[in-house]
Amino acid sequence: MLKSTRNIVFIFLVVVLVLNIYMMRQISNLKTEVNQLKGNNQQHSLEHRINTLQNKLNDIQEAQRWITPVKPELGPRIGDNKQVIKLSWQVKDYQQGESVSFFYRKPGETNFNRIDASHTGGGRFEVELNTEVKLNPFIQVVFNEENSKSSRAIESNIGGESFPEYIYYIAVQNGDQVRSIEEERINPGKLAYHTVSPLKVEIKPLPQGEYEVVLFEENPQEPNFKLSSAFLEAYYDERLISRVELQKSGLQEKSWQAPIYKGVFDKEKINALSLELEYDNGKTIRKELPNILR
Repeated sequence: MLKSTRNIVFIFLVVVLVLNIYMMRQISNLKTEVNQLKGNNQQHSLEHRINTLQNKLNDIQEAQRWITPVKPELGPRIGDNKQVIKLSWQVKDYQQGESVSFFYRKPGETNFNRIDASHTGGGRFEVELNTEVKLNPFIQVVFNEENSKSSRAIESNIGGESFPEYIYYIAVQNGDQVRSIEEERINPGKLAYHTVSPLKVEIKPLPQGEYEVVLFEENPQEPNFKLSSAFLEAYYDERLISRVELQKSGLQEKSWQAPIYKGVFDKEKINALSLELEYDNGKTIRKELPNILR
């Protein structure tokens, strides 16, 4: 009887020991998870504090600037391939009678060009640059692949820069005293969307064994340079397989008469596509499209 009781007690102690070990492991795992959560929260809190301090530092630096950052705006189109870009800024402590000059050059050039800035009131100044436009529209290509089981879209983007970058500084002269800011850079590339509209090209297979191509300008506002015709060329190993003129087949519902271009070409053996785009200034550009038909 005593031996049996000892066995029961021994088994009970073993079970308790196993349960304790299991519970300790569970508690350890929970502690680890809690510490990880604390670490994540601390990291998130630290990142938030860093961002807040960075924003305050930017505000302080901005307040200490005696000249506001230069703001580019799009001016009128000049002839077939030039565009006016207006640059404006404010001299915060401007004194009446001071002369303000804008010095600029393109990267790679050594000499600065000078323009005397026009005072528009309240210490605000502006200059105008007559810039040559490089027609280089941003193009989004979408290939809609459809079959009986699935449908997927393959997208690719090319182009997008139409204006050069500039390095500049501004000088303010009062008598013999001249003060100036350090050299900075300005890239009016965002204005390109108002000069030449981004394009979207949609390609999808047709049941008859052909591809349909739809091309249109995406800018909701009328651009300064508008597309007048478009051709799609299909190649195989640099050999021209077909050349299709995309026909105007309707207008988009926008604030300007933006045409939709459509065309169809055969599903022959093709490993390269190219767009030929002609604009209303008589300029023609060619864009090789990413090969998304493979």
